[in-house]
Amino acid sequence: SYVDSSRLGATGHSNGGGQALAAITSPAAMDAANRTVIFIGCGLASNDPAVYDGLNMMAIWGQLDEAGQGTFWDTYAKDGTVRYGDFPAVAGVENDEVEIGKIYGDSASGYRVLYAPNTFHSMSNLVPESVGDIISFLDLTLDGNNGLVPNGKYIYVYQEYAVLIAAIALCVMIFPIGGYLLDTDFFKSVKREVPVSKTRLDWKFWVFLLCPAIVSALLVKPMIFMGQSILGTLPHLFNVQSTNGFIWWFFLSALVGIAFYLIRSLIDPTIDRKSDLSRLKTSAGDLGKAVLFSLLAVGFAYLICLFGYRMTGWYPRIFQTYMAPIASFRLGQFVIYYIMFAILFSVYAFIQVDGYRLENGKETVNYLLAFIANALPAILFVFYLFGRLMITHITPINGREMSRANGAMMGMLLLYFVIAKVVTYFYKKTGNIYIVACMNAAFVTWLSVNTPQLMV
Repeated sequence: SYVDSSRLGATGHSNGGGQALAAITSPAAMDAANRTVIFIGCGLASNDPAVYDGLNMMAIWGQLDEAGQGTFWDTYAKDGTVRYGDFPAVAGVENDEVEIGKIYGDSASGYRVLYAPNTFHSMSNLVPESVGDIISFLDLTLDGNNGLVPNGKYIYVYQEYAVLIAAIALCVMIFPIGGYLLDTDFFKSVKREVPVSKTRLDWKFWVFLLCPAIVSALLVKPMIFMGQSILGTLPHLFNVQSTNGFIWWFFLSALVGIAFYLIRSLIDPTIDRKSDLSRLKTSAGDLGKAVLFSLLAVGFAYLICLFGYRMTGWYPRIFQTYMAPIASFRLGQFVIYYIMFAILFSVYAFIQVDGYRLENGKETVNYLLAFIANALPAILFVFYLFGRLMITHITPINGREMSRANGAMMGMLLLYFVIAKVVTYFYKKTGNIYIVACMNAAFVTWLSVNTPQLMV
């Protein structure tokens, strides 16, 4: 074996903190002479100091970490002092004696240290400052030799950059592939005449763009947690909890959009309900072609991604979070979530393709408006969280509801750039809302069910 069973370490980021502690305190690891656990972007997985007897422990929590749930160090009391949660008790010091970066304890009882890089939750295990601190602590506690590598001289950063560029290329790839497929005879029947838009940038336009976004942003916290609670009761059907919460909010947000659309149709003469309803008509054959088209276009990018993974074995954080292959046991989940997303994206496409497409508007302007219409609830929610955190030093994410809500909105923000482009590009080419909806459903479902986490 290449593993030295006398020197064992485990690191865990976010929800992985508890798994790391469980691994390093398991019977299989208890006999190791040196054991180290590192919590990144999470609180101490156990508040019992006895658990850490003889165990080296490091905690890393970014200064802008949004996952504070009342137990982490960056939680300010009303008098302005910082509460370090359970760390002082484990380190054997008082709360006001804690110093960031100071190593407490000894080799016999176990070392304890707390670091606070200037970063946020998703990057707290990725920035070079954190990686350098982790390597140094493992060297100290497990008698390693990585200290030979100069701090900060790590090639993994370039690997992350390369994968990020590849991820962007894969997202861009679906458009020329989709365009090529639509030029084939097989998919000609899905094309419809694109109606002339009558939408103008007047006060009614902005009211019915902003109001649904504000209402939807207010629904994020309760609806995401509610969705995880409700859909999570059927784990054999819906066992990706991060997606459960988002899709439930997405459903309520779609209802909000329909309500405002109906109100707008009563007072805005540019909205032609009869013409809009005609967009919903389709045949079973064309609907099937829309599904097939989306699976082919997105599937081609997926196969390139899968090939790259198999060839290189790369699994950096960006790849893991967004572009990872779908495990075979998740294929059933893909079908279930794809159907749900396709229905909801059809509602959004019905509301947006003409409602936010300007009369004689430039393609770039229409894209930006589509992006705002889709992403504004997430933008408002995230700006509120981080704005309050940076101004008051008090995180609004003080429980599971807000932590999960923030995770869902942060994860979708980057995807909305692609979602909005799908809306404008493929509607212009086909005039078919189901092509738009199925494309977005295939893309988002892939990136939703490939996460390694299940019921979390």
